[in-house]
Amino acid sequence: MKKVIFGFGFALISLWMLSKLPVGYNTKNQLVVDNAYVRAPIPGKDTTAAFFTIANYSEKNCTLLSAQSPDAQRVEFHTHKQVKTLLRALQDMVGMRQIDSVEVPAGAALSFLPGGLHLMLFDVQHLGDRDMQISIVTDQCGTLTFSAPIKQVVAEHKGAMHH
Repeated sequence: MKKVIFGFGFALISLWMLSKLPVGYNTKNQLVVDNAYVRAPIPGKDTTAAFFTIANYSEKNCTLLSAQSPDAQRVEFHTHKQVKTLLRALQDMVGMRQIDSVEVPAGAALSFLPGGLHLMLFDVQHLGDRDMQISIVTDQCGTLTFSAPIKQVVAEHKGAMHH
């Protein structure tokens, strides 16, 4: 009888511990996406960006190889980099560049943010009020699929007058 009670107690504790894992936690590949959103495309444009934080709870590095969405014809990893230009007398300029892959080290989190690393979505279909589905394929950590709400992002006008 003690073995049955112990086994039942162990099962309950295990279920409780699993319920405390982060939302989206996948015990198969142990990658978790949090705070995901897609910037609403500018009216008349069909290109936008997705932002999120991805955490790697595994003991192995995970390389993000590609991304896709049923709502976009093409999805690419992009970052902002400073580049030298001859036209600007060798001044540094910041430009957006496509990158082939992104590594998320074991036990670390990586943020995809405006002005930094992000997903670019091209030829985006009309989304309406629904979330965008995004899948990221990795080298050895499986495929991670998540939903990202569409957010209207309004930039503050830097020259605004204050009364």
